[in-house]
Amino acid sequence: MASVTSKTPCVTCGKGAGLFKCEGCTQTFCTKHVAEHRQTLHHQLDEIIVKHDSLQEKIIENKDQSNPLIKYVDEWEQKSIVKIQQMAEETRQKVVKLSDIHKRTVSKELNLLTEQIKKAREEDDFIETDLIYWISTLNRMRDELITVPLSNNIKEDQSAPLIYQLKLTTTSSEFDDKSMFQYRQAHLQTTTSGDILERCLDGAKIGDNGQLVEHSDWDCPVEVRGKVGYTSGTHRFRLQIEKNPRGTWIFFGIISKTQLMTKCSYESSSAYGWADYDDYFLGGVRQNNQNTGQFYDTVESDIITLIVDCTNRKICYVNEKRQKSQQLDININKCPFPWQLHINLYGTGDRVRLLSATSNISLSSYQ
Repeated sequence: MASVTSKTPCVTCGKGAGLFKCEGCTQTFCTKHVAEHRQTLHHQLDEIIVKHDSLQEKIIENKDQSNPLIKYVDEWEQKSIVKIQQMAEETRQKVVKLSDIHKRTVSKELNLLTEQIKKAREEDDFIETDLIYWISTLNRMRDELITVPLSNNIKEDQSAPLIYQLKLTTTSSEFDDKSMFQYRQAHLQTTTSGDILERCLDGAKIGDNGQLVEHSDWDCPVEVRGKVGYTSGTHRFRLQIEKNPRGTWIFFGIISKTQLMTKCSYESSSAYGWADYDDYFLGGVRQNNQNTGQFYDTVESDIITLIVDCTNRKICYVNEKRQKSQQLDININKCPFPWQLHINLYGTGDRVRLLSATSNISLSSYQ
């Protein structure tokens, strides 16, 4: 008897016939509700365009051509160009002079050779060895003429900089409000890292080719880890909380690959990350002294972006829907490389999907 393949029900109405899967949110819809889903996306796009146009207007309005700092940079640029041109011209003249001297030297030697060959021909006084010598000498002089001797070269004088770099100094308070969102500007040059959810302890199951993990036991902490170990570069993970029926918090962060897996992995000495916005762990120690196991700022369907910056030894947490973000400095002594994606589920039925994992992202505003 043929088996009937089970279908994933529509996320809106629960029906399981005539289904379509959205590649963006990875949720499944029936024929009726897929159209509604597209209308919702169009509405959200319209809102984004309105915000974009508003921001563009503010940028245009705030252009300040009289900024004294810009004027200083312009003057520095022009002075630097003049210095470079002067140095280039002086060096160019020295090279030309050296080349002329070299040509005259080769020319004198060639004249001497010319007299030897002329005399030998007139007196018919030459043999094979003379021919070989003259050919060899001509080849050598030809090479010397087109190639400046290796003893002559140009190097940059590192001890006396021609131009000094500009450095913008400012008080940290001027950027504090924006610094929390610096990782949201990550863009360009991204590549898929190939990371997946690979390992978990008893109490959870990994599925969908490593893109999904679901808590399958009674309420208890269960550690989940990614596959890749990171030692350099900057990496971004987008994770969606697909199911969170009891509202219990879910840990998102990193852990050293050298750390053994354990149920309460967020208490491990190399664990850094968040149970919720402004509820984070440093070296396995919870910092807000809360004992609650419930989400406060996060709800089901929220998308959490986790940025792992190995170069600057930082990680950043962003709740995309609520536009809240926070970053943590990593103590490399407590959390040595390589680092791994680290999740810990607690509530029965909790389900998290890894939407994407990218590497080598460019951080336009991060310092």
